[in-house]
Amino acid sequence: MGRFWPLFLVLAACGVSGAFREARSAKVTPDLVKDQTDEHQHGSSALPLRADGKNPVHECPSNGVHHAILDKDSEEACQLHGGLTPRCSDLSGLIVFLNETRTRQNFTILGDGKIDVYLKESKLGEFGLMYKCYSSNKSEYAFKKIGVGNPPSDVQNLTCISANLEYLNCSWRQPYNPAQNNDYGAYLYNRTWHCNYGRDQCVANTSNGYRPEDPSPPLIFSTENVLGPASFTHTIDNWAAMLPKPAEDFAVEEKSPMKISVTWTSPSPLRNFPPGLFYRLDLRGLNHSVSTMTTVGKYSNSSTWEVETQVPFPWLTYEIKLRLRSGRRNATTDAHWEDGWSSEPVHEAVEIKPAAPWAAPEVDVGTFRVNRSADSSRMELTAMWRRLPPLLHNGPGLRYVVMCSNYSKIVNTTEPMATFPNLPTGSYRVTIKPENTEGPSNETSHIDINEKLPLAPALSVVVFHRTTKQYELRWEGESNYTYTVYVCIDDTSSKDCKGNLYWKGVGRTSAVNITLQEMNISQSASKPRFALSAENEARESSGMAWDTCARPQDYDSKPKSPVIEITETDESVILSWSLSCTNRSGIVEKAEASWGPKQHNCSSQISSELQIPKHELQRDTNYTICLRLLYRSGYSDWSTTTYSIGKDSIPIGIIVLLASISVIVVTVLVLVGKRIFRHIHKAHKELTRHINMPSVLSEEGEGATLKDQRGSHCDLGTPCKAPEEVKQSPKDKTRWRATDDKIQETKLRPEEKEKQAYIFGMSHAEGQQGGSCAGYVLAHDPEERPDAGAPSRRAEGTSVELCDKKGDCSPPFTSKGYVQCSAITERLDSFQ
Repeated sequence: MGRFWPLFLVLAACGVSGAFREARSAKVTPDLVKDQTDEHQHGSSALPLRADGKNPVHECPSNGVHHAILDKDSEEACQLHGGLTPRCSDLSGLIVFLNETRTRQNFTILGDGKIDVYLKESKLGEFGLMYKCYSSNKSEYAFKKIGVGNPPSDVQNLTCISANLEYLNCSWRQPYNPAQNNDYGAYLYNRTWHCNYGRDQCVANTSNGYRPEDPSPPLIFSTENVLGPASFTHTIDNWAAMLPKPAEDFAVEEKSPMKISVTWTSPSPLRNFPPGLFYRLDLRGLNHSVSTMTTVGKYSNSSTWEVETQVPFPWLTYEIKLRLRSGRRNATTDAHWEDGWSSEPVHEAVEIKPAAPWAAPEVDVGTFRVNRSADSSRMELTAMWRRLPPLLHNGPGLRYVVMCSNYSKIVNTTEPMATFPNLPTGSYRVTIKPENTEGPSNETSHIDINEKLPLAPALSVVVFHRTTKQYELRWEGESNYTYTVYVCIDDTSSKDCKGNLYWKGVGRTSAVNITLQEMNISQSASKPRFALSAENEARESSGMAWDTCARPQDYDSKPKSPVIEITETDESVILSWSLSCTNRSGIVEKAEASWGPKQHNCSSQISSELQIPKHELQRDTNYTICLRLLYRSGYSDWSTTTYSIGKDSIPIGIIVLLASISVIVVTVLVLVGKRIFRHIHKAHKELTRHINMPSVLSEEGEGATLKDQRGSHCDLGTPCKAPEEVKQSPKDKTRWRATDDKIQETKLRPEEKEKQAYIFGMSHAEGQQGGSCAGYVLAHDPEERPDAGAPSRRAEGTSVELCDKKGDCSPPFTSKGYVQCSAITERLDSFQ
């Protein structure tokens, strides 16, 4: 046995060497490159083997782009022979890897300083070969481009279109494959009908293999790469892939009121297309926004087709759009018609004739306003409604005919409101009926107004929160009422609503935050103005109460100060406050007041009581009164004013007594003054009475006339003598007396006139007789002097007998107090 120990050593050495070689080269496993300097160097082997350690590793294939092509799905590595000459001073510790993936590759070192690399990668892509020396941390590029791909795979996104059954056009996309550098060949049926039109397209007509009548023609793709050849066959749904041309001879006309007829001809050669054709009619308004109406149907074996369809509104111009689609495709949804398999549309317009309105304007139980007179016996009623939208006008000249029960006047208006003034207070029904040039509508709207209306609520505040687009409304609510909020938009008026009116019930509440969208206003709105109404359980409404401010104010976090208003009573001073519309920018929770002498600090003695008892105030003292508001965002600044009570005044009882005495004194003075005035007036009348004194009978001529005219110059005891140069005839004297008697007669009272008519009975016809009485004058009225007895026939102290004009001097003339006018007697003197 000792002779054989050298052989055992050799065999042992060979066994060890073989085992090492197998361990280093039999299994090629990818590993990630670590940026570590102490990694072990890959050892070299004399003969590279496959993964199973039995057969040699084959050399990596290449193409004109890559130095090596790897099959990403292969479990075996390939050899890049002498593909790398690292520039390292020492090849111990050398690391070889692919960039991006950082996968380490096995290698063997050749005698000339080159190495063979055994490549393996499972990620598809194009990479560069890298190495890193042991003595350096820097990676170096080996200028070797490695492609990791597959054998040829099938085309992607294959699409075939049969253009109106006239030719076939297919397109596709080649899959990403670094191993592929050849295009795909496309053939119909077999390799005889080659149809490639460029790299990724096939176009075939009836002259190069396309058969329109075949529902399922095959399309074959053939190609190869360095990893192997491949062929792929696809079956085309020829009729489903048919994309029709637009319809021909398209026409639209109004068939009957609110109905149109649409006709067209199928494009050739589809007039006998076996699966038939789907059609889609889209109808929309041109001059008004109308929701598109769609009609979908299917027909076959017909060259011409007709469809009748309804239009939604009269007095509009409509556009009708027609599209066609293969009967083999789905056509149930809008998405189907927009998937690219429908024909290009054809368009036509048609104008529909006008008609009478068929709708009535919208109203609510509270779309009215009542304004009562001071005594509540009369009322002004204003009814409001929402305008009919333009699409419901149905024709030109739309107006509203408004009637009020028990009122003969009919209102014709184009505005969405009507007012009936000076109505007796009572219950009414307002009827609104629209009409246009084609006639009245068959529909009407009604608003019922009850005589006993619920109390109309008042909006205390309307604030706009710009960040949330909400309007905040507050009012004093009652638990047994529900409320409705109204908004008028696009209106320039400040009373009622001539714009667009919307409303929304908000239930039993006293505050609401609401957006215009929540009130069904979708379009942009300008100048909103709010109102409120209250309804009882019987749905009887108070009518609309408009916000006192024209427009809502933007919310302001800085509260505004109020204006102080003072009202006095006998016992207290009442404080109240107000805010202008521009300052009404928040919700007021309560008011607080403070008062004191003139230099009072407002922040002391603050109270929620807004009444100041007068007994707490000193007279003839100036007080400072402060008032502020508590908003939800905080307190406002103080507003101040001054107030004072004057010195003690006279008690009210004394004032009333003095006023009563003054009234009595004035009344007595008036009565006494009236009596004194009557006595003065009577005395003045008696003293200024004219006494008719005719001429003395013994004197005639001009002198007598002059004496009558100038009787005031004569002495009562001495007869007046007329100047010689003045002469008048008896006829002139008689005319003067007659005239003067007439003047005197007009000044007498009725009873005096009676006496004078009885005494002065002489007429001009009787003339004047000598020795007879020519006229008489009333010396005194015996009735005014009851103490005087009946005078004698001859008046006392006179030389003239009492007689009448006929010379009768017997009573009763002497008893009536008459004397002859021609004598100036003592009795006349006593009368004066």
